[in-house]
Amino acid sequence: MSYDLTFFKYSKKPRMAAGKIYASLMDGQEVPGLEPVPEAEVRSDFKECFADWKVTDGAVSDFEKDNISFQLSFGPSHTRVDFYGDYINYRSTIHDIRTLLSGKYGMHMYDAQQDVLREVIGQKTAYDRACEIRRLLAERMAKTGYVDGKRETEDAVLRMWFQVYEQNKKDVVTVRPYFDMKYPALDRLAYEIRGKAWEGTSKYDVALACSFAITDASDKAIKDPCYGLKNGEDPTALAEQVWGDIEKYVLPIFDRADTISKYEEVYLDKSVKAVRPNVYQRPYYEMAFAILNRGTLEEKKLVKLLQKAEKEDNGFDASAGDRVRKILAEKR
Repeated sequence: MSYDLTFFKYSKKPRMAAGKIYASLMDGQEVPGLEPVPEAEVRSDFKECFADWKVTDGAVSDFEKDNISFQLSFGPSHTRVDFYGDYINYRSTIHDIRTLLSGKYGMHMYDAQQDVLREVIGQKTAYDRACEIRRLLAERMAKTGYVDGKRETEDAVLRMWFQVYEQNKKDVVTVRPYFDMKYPALDRLAYEIRGKAWEGTSKYDVALACSFAITDASDKAIKDPCYGLKNGEDPTALAEQVWGDIEKYVLPIFDRADTISKYEEVYLDKSVKAVRPNVYQRPYYEMAFAILNRGTLEEKKLVKLLQKAEKEDNGFDASAGDRVRKILAEKR
């Protein structure tokens, strides 16, 4: 499998689609408005950037390392790189090449396989703007008390993180925010009631996660909210918009979750539309919450929850009720 990328720079932007520019260059035609390529300097920079690679020089230079290989070739106004092998193995190499040619030489990158032109605008690429957005959002999180996107309160563990990526078929940066809160004490007790061991060292072992969505003004939750930034637009403005929505819709809910006594309000109140509870075996959590928050659980309510658990849980253990009664007796 081969994969080719073509780099060129405008002196005056041609009135041609990127695909037509590419086709003309591959046919050996001159495209007005493109700058000449400093071939000798680019070759030298490639050898320096990939100094630990095996290089075979010629009109076409071959670079090889481990299971990755690519060819470097030139036209009067373009640089072309052809990769061979599995795409997943050379994605980081593409990043290094793009950083070199876009950062130092201001060359745009055309991906013929996807018909996408990654432009350099104001000396920056969409990748540069994605990095800037990550930095801005990280700064805002830190100022709010989140270290590496996480803040622990008396009873809760609150997390926020952001997926920032470039769209495959558009020169656009997309930001997708994610939020959740967990209650380790509640998880431990719910697991104990169910008769399973709880391992709190991994997020995957924590059964309870209340997930949050950014909401609009009507308080209608938006599933998987995305924010888009076209190349050339101001990343600071987008970061302000994202963080403004977080402050308006998410942080108030996080602030209500700082103790176990407020958990009922956030988790069980269905009127809080911005919360999407994601709970494995909910009846066990309702039992655990009653014990932790109120220190008791009426027998009638316990029987009802056990019946619900038996109906919903394929691995239901009839001794769950005995464990609850034992825990309640110990608390008294």
